[in-house]
Amino acid sequence: MKKIIIAVAIASLLTASSSLAQVPRKVMMDIFTNSHCGPCATMHANVDAVITNTARKQNVVLVYHHIRVYADDPIYQANTTEPTQRAAFLRGVQGTPTVFFNGLRWTSGYAGWPDHLDALGAQTSNIAIDATAQVDDVWVTLNYTITRQGPQDAAPTLYAAVVENVTFRGRNNVSSHDGAKRAGLTRAEGTPLEFNEQNVAQGTLQVPRRAGWDLTKLRVVLAVQNPETREQLQAEEIIVTRADENATSVNEDHETDNASIVIVGIDGRVVFQGNAITSQLATYVPQDAPAGVYLARVVSATGLRTIPIIHSR
Repeated sequence: MKKIIIAVAIASLLTASSSLAQVPRKVMMDIFTNSHCGPCATMHANVDAVITNTARKQNVVLVYHHIRVYADDPIYQANTTEPTQRAAFLRGVQGTPTVFFNGLRWTSGYAGWPDHLDALGAQTSNIAIDATAQVDDVWVTLNYTITRQGPQDAAPTLYAAVVENVTFRGRNNVSSHDGAKRAGLTRAEGTPLEFNEQNVAQGTLQVPRRAGWDLTKLRVVLAVQNPETREQLQAEEIIVTRADENATSVNEDHETDNASIVIVGIDGRVVFQGNAITSQLATYVPQDAPAGVYLARVVSATGLRTIPIIHSR
């Protein structure tokens, strides 16, 4: 039996799945652009003014898809197929710039963005996303756990892509392209999510690392979407870390003092409670417990932290 503790700080849900109705719903923003598109300069300026340089940035997951408007755009040349496929999935892309909020094309002026984003940002979702992403010499690897409350009208899919903060000054004089799509971890329409009896879906996705990527500027964006309506039900973005910087085995955890520990399943069921040695957290998940992600709430002299444990039988 293999047990690994992923030593990363995450915001976790240590309550029953009914609390998921209160999870903030992040806004998924698909933008179709080109580095030489003149009108796109105004769009970029509005993204900076309304999102990037405001508190709204924390609630918006943004992807720039460079499509063939000017074929000599090097960001477009790096991926000439997947942005076009995403445009076909969302429908309604006839030129640049074209903007979608949560899968719905925006057809009004930029002046309406603030109110629209604030209204979307006030919504909640019954879907929560936890994920980690790593890059090594060959792959970018995404591990995800998605939890929902109750069944949905349609079986949702997961869309995931690697994006990079690219600096390139095109003919429209825009130089910062923060969130340019580099490669899809899924197809444009997403990959089906298979939820278990606890309404939890887990999986691993990989895409080959490509030459020219700045590994310090990579992120992964995720969106749970309704495949029929194209609506984005929840979104998240995570920083891609080097494989040797993120995960540690149970024996490599440096804190070994006794601590007060509560370990729960993703459904909120407590599987261990008591004082224990933090370097042996994974051993406190019962061997006959269902495989999956467990969350350890650790209270020690160094403070409170939550550590996810991947348990496989």
